[in-house]
Amino acid sequence: MEIFVDFVFNIIIFSGLVTIFKFYSLGSKKPFSWLLSDFSGLRYVRLKIKPLNPEKEKSQTKPSSFFLWLIGIYIALFSIASNRYENSLEKIELRMNAVVAQLSTSDDKAFYNLIASIRGIQRKECPRKPFLFNPASIVQSLFRQQQSHEIINWSIETIQNWKNKLQEADLEEANLQGADLREANLKGADLRRANLEGADLRRANLKGADFTVANLKGADLYKANLEGADFFGANLEGADLEEANLQNAENLTVEQLCKVKTLYKARLDLEIEKQIKEKYPHLLEFRLDLLFGQTGSFLSQ
Repeated sequence: MEIFVDFVFNIIIFSGLVTIFKFYSLGSKKPFSWLLSDFSGLRYVRLKIKPLNPEKEKSQTKPSSFFLWLIGIYIALFSIASNRYENSLEKIELRMNAVVAQLSTSDDKAFYNLIASIRGIQRKECPRKPFLFNPASIVQSLFRQQQSHEIINWSIETIQNWKNKLQEADLEEANLQGADLREANLKGADLRRANLEGADLRRANLKGADFTVANLKGADLYKANLEGADFFGANLEGADLEEANLQNAENLTVEQLCKVKTLYKARLDLEIEKQIKEKYPHLLEFRLDLLFGQTGSFLSQ
């Protein structure tokens, strides 16, 4: 979406410059190459480098410097936007650095407090990164704040590095999209409203975890232990639950499970399993395409 907005905005800017050029050249009998050279400031620069003699200068039209002024303003705006972005990002990076440096503490309470603070750092907003040859990014950087992709990726990597020590961790509203949490210990973790879209949770211990209103769209939960987990309002669309343990899961409905990719060999409570067999038996069947997907996943490990 951001790329599309940039494209449209840049087209508008280009169209505006073309319109200005048309008005500039309106009624002129000069050739197009001369008009373009004058409008772009090339003629102005050429005459500054190699001035005409005074007699010829009087007979010549004064060169336009409009476009050069425009470029100067543009570069100034880019410098302002770039400084704002770097200063704002540096403040967030300092906070994240402080958290990462202290995670090796032997104090468990301090460790879990630091893990819980990561979600707050993820939500910190800074100006969008401006790019010199992308006018739309400069304008948006000056007037729009957003979460930093660099910080979010860094925070996800940090959580991945400590995935074996996340039992009962407070990860409420954390952004863990696409995270590699294979065989992670998230027993009893608070994952309410967490974004786990596309996360790799194969063989993870998620016993008793709270997934209230969590986004598990497309998550890979192959052989994950989800016993007693709370799925109230959770989005399970496209999730792979092959051989997952879903026994005693709370607030888990057939309406949620009917949207998953597969429930092949999943361990379900008898009542839910009965309803799935009646309404969506294909979810319990073996699928050859998923076998190839799992084979590819294992090869990538």
